[in-house]
Amino acid sequence: MRRLFLSGWFVCISLMVAAQADSISRVVRSIQMDTLWIDGATIDQFAIGLATLTIQIDQQNGLLNDLLAEVPSIYFKSYGNQQLSTIAFRGTSASHTNVLWHGIPINPPTLGQMDFATWPAWLMESLTAVPGGSGALFGSGAIGGSILIDESTDSFNNELSIKLAQGSFGHWFTGLKGSYRLGSISGKTSVYQSAVQNDFMVKPDGLTQAIQQTNAAVQSRGLKQSLDLVGKSHRWHTSLLYNENDRQIQPSIFSLGTQSDLLTTNLRMVLSHRFEHEKYQSQSTVSRSHDETLYNHTDKTTSTQWSLLHRSNLDIGENWIAQGGLLAQYADASSLNLSSDNRQNNIEPFVLLTWYPTPTWSVTFNNRYLFLDGSATSYVPALSTAYDIPLKKGKLGVTAQWSTGYRYPTLNDRFWMPGGNPELTPEQSRQAEIGLNYTLQQERSLTKMTLNGYSISSTDWIIWLPGEDNFWTPSNIRGVINHGIEGTFSHDRQLGTLKWKNSLSANYTWAIVSDDVSNDDFGNQKLPYVPAWQSQWHQTLNYKNTELGIRQRFTGSRFTNLSNDDFTALDSFYLLDSQISHVFKLSKTSIAVQLSVNNLLNTYYELQENLAMPGINYELTINYNL
Repeated sequence: MRRLFLSGWFVCISLMVAAQADSISRVVRSIQMDTLWIDGATIDQFAIGLATLTIQIDQQNGLLNDLLAEVPSIYFKSYGNQQLSTIAFRGTSASHTNVLWHGIPINPPTLGQMDFATWPAWLMESLTAVPGGSGALFGSGAIGGSILIDESTDSFNNELSIKLAQGSFGHWFTGLKGSYRLGSISGKTSVYQSAVQNDFMVKPDGLTQAIQQTNAAVQSRGLKQSLDLVGKSHRWHTSLLYNENDRQIQPSIFSLGTQSDLLTTNLRMVLSHRFEHEKYQSQSTVSRSHDETLYNHTDKTTSTQWSLLHRSNLDIGENWIAQGGLLAQYADASSLNLSSDNRQNNIEPFVLLTWYPTPTWSVTFNNRYLFLDGSATSYVPALSTAYDIPLKKGKLGVTAQWSTGYRYPTLNDRFWMPGGNPELTPEQSRQAEIGLNYTLQQERSLTKMTLNGYSISSTDWIIWLPGEDNFWTPSNIRGVINHGIEGTFSHDRQLGTLKWKNSLSANYTWAIVSDDVSNDDFGNQKLPYVPAWQSQWHQTLNYKNTELGIRQRFTGSRFTNLSNDDFTALDSFYLLDSQISHVFKLSKTSIAVQLSVNNLLNTYYELQENLAMPGINYELTINYNL
């Protein structure tokens, strides 16, 4: 492992290239593009054709799945309130969304998918969702989309925040944040603790009386420590994040007396160095991610992943920008069910290139090469373009993208005993997307509309099926086709001291098993837990320091298996939530009070078969800022 990272580091250093900052800034200003920094690397310059959606997380105490609930084409298969929550982005599987922290992919190497209910908003600085295939840009698993956490790491000022929350079903939350600065050194410390009993009443169809959910309590705690050292041309940043989640695994509504426990701990560390000079700009990041699960106090699984990421920018002409870099990762795990040689390393050099033929037209050509365990496996290119038509009070934009994607087999896929298959190859995908966007800026209002259509064709999906001796084993046997359309509309209006915000989104997803390339018996069947229709409407009304919000969400019916049985399909549901908040401003402090009431209509619904979600519930939050 040491030799791998030393060699990877020297390769990274060799990729450092010159940057003429003035010319790059001139090009970026000419197209008026908002910049998304990934620890100093201007990724938006190479994400042409992708809609980067920044999620507001200020003072929120929800979980990662709560924050992403309003992103189009995302469905969370949650196993209960604050229970295991996996993502389906544009109808793909939970393993086809790449989650990055400080630009480093951090999906656990054993399962290859993130539990979105174990990451609290209180320990985040920024959150961005990137729908669509972006394997050439972000790496393995970026087929349905990517989630970027803490990509923006601004320096800190002297601030203090305390948050207290109390809610239904024994829910409480306590959080403390403090940031500080001493000359060129700044830091931030965040801690929290929360719990919920989940003893809500449910009445599913077919039952004559309501029953009480039991054995579904959750406790969690965590901390995050960040430090920054900023010099004239150097910036050092380090973060340590620890999170512990102790949950009773919510039982089925038909077996509430059963009880199982799962303790999950995550320890993540990152160190990054950014160097800027009149002629140079580079970024290097090293991270270590350690994940541990303990099932029923006896079955323990641990995994560790080391990562190295380097990016360097190069200006190769008046209208060209290029970036070269490399991602190197080494992962291993320990479990009674994993063979002793369960380790994996991958090296991924990449070259990103953007051309600006005119101030309103841009073209991007991204390239990534994959080396898994020392052998070349795939070449991953992507080509995209965007063109803006200036209007009198706004603009009309057209985007198009063709991309490829891939996903490495997990350590469980390759080394599970019995049944693991070390000969598995990475899953592959091809994706095409076209979009329209419209912006109208008037004196007292701002209107935005987007419309995107996409098609994804995936091959070599890894599926576990019974093999010889009745042992389940994984194979690259399935192909999947996803088609969809997404639309969003937002309108913000200022009426004196009154502010009205209105946002609407809807999406249609068609995801089936491909009959042409699948070697199983489910050709042309719809994928389970993929709703065909989803929509939401969010309105807020703000008067001075008081805000009132209403959110409506609709989720269509979902099959729960590839047989597409109507009998076991989950019904569609409609949810209505509301909130009211007020900020009391004092001389040097402020106190924000918010009351949220969720599921106002007390709708019974399930996101995973036979696992109930809570009915009407409230949360009262008090946040003190100094």
